[in-house]
Amino acid sequence: MEKNPAGFRESQYEVEKRTRTSNATDVNKNPCIEEQNLVYGCLNDVGYKREDCQMYFTNYKHCKKFWGKVVNDRRRKGLIPHLPPSEERKKIKREIGRASCRERV
Repeated sequence: MEKNPAGFRESQYEVEKRTRTSNATDVNKNPCIEEQNLVYGCLNDVGYKREDCQMYFTNYKHCKKFWGKVVNDRRRKGLIPHLPPSEERKKIKREIGRASCRERV
């Protein structure tokens, strides 16, 4: 168990909860941070009416699904890290975008 600045011990649950929260806002661990922020911004603008932000939610879900597939593919191939660094992500999106354009033709 870790000790916090006040000297109290944190439970493993509290440590993991704090880590999960910081992961959601870390661009290196959340490839959809931009989409997430757009969802929050929309919700803020419309008074938290989810139905008015459906397009943003759909885009966020597509982003999470896309990067989930990339992570699974890299895991199967034995590539580490499973989630590519933020610098590589633009390159991956371009490559996959070109491949999907060729499939449509």
